[in-house]
Amino acid sequence: MGKYQTQETSVEQEFAKLAVQLVQTADDTIRCLKSLYRNLAKFDSCHGLRFRRKSKKFMRSDIRVVKDLTIDLRYVAKRIRRNKSPTRSEINAARISMNAIAGALNDLKQAGRVFDQNNSLSGDTSGRSVDNLADSDDEKSVEDNEKLFGCRANEKLKVKSKSDGYSLESTDMVESVVRLTLHDSFNGFHALKQQIRATESAISPSIATRAKNAVVDAVSRVIGTPCDDNQNEHT
Repeated sequence: MGKYQTQETSVEQEFAKLAVQLVQTADDTIRCLKSLYRNLAKFDSCHGLRFRRKSKKFMRSDIRVVKDLTIDLRYVAKRIRRNKSPTRSEINAARISMNAIAGALNDLKQAGRVFDQNNSLSGDTSGRSVDNLADSDDEKSVEDNEKLFGCRANEKLKVKSKSDGYSLESTDMVESVVRLTLHDSFNGFHALKQQIRATESAISPSIATRAKNAVVDAVSRVIGTPCDDNQNEHT
C-alpha cells in the first residue's frame, strides 16, 4: 500500500508540474506575439509602409490564431488542476495543443514570406519548416529550435539578433522579422515536451499497479467466498 501511495503522489506531482509548464508556455507565446507586433510596426515605419500595405495588418489574423491557441494550453492546465485523478487524456490534450501552436508559429513565417512576395521584397531566408517541431525527440531540442527560428547555431544570421545589435533597419523582409523575433523572444517547446514525457512515465506504472491490485482483489474475493461458506456451515 505504501509503494502504491508513493506512485500516486509521484503522478500528482508530475501532473501539477505539467499544468505549470502549460501556463508558462502560453505566457511565453503571448510575450513573443507582443514583441512581434512591435517589431512589425517598426518594420512598417522604417520602410514607409502605410494603411493596407502594412505588414502588421497583413499578419494580424495569423497572429490571432496563435493567440487563440494559447487558450487551449490554459484550458488543459485548468482541466488537470480541477481533476482529482488526471489521466492520459489530459496528456494527449497537452501534446495536441503544443503541436497546434508549433504549426501556427510556422504559419507565421509562411505568412511573412507571402507578404514579402506580394510586395516584391527580396532577401535570403531559410525555408526550414517547423511542422514536426513538437513531435521530435528531446535530444533533438537544439535542432528543433533551429527549425523554429530558421537558423543554426553556427550559421551567421543575415540580420543580427538584439543580443548582437539587431536592428529592424537592417532587414527588408517580414519573414526575417518573424524568424528573428521568435529567436529572441520565444523559448521553444523543449521544457513542455520534457514534462509531458515525465508525466507519461509517471502514470504508466501507476496504471499497471492499479490493474494488478484489481486482479489481486478479485482473486481474493473468489478465494475468500468458499472459506466464508465453510465457516457458516460449521456455525
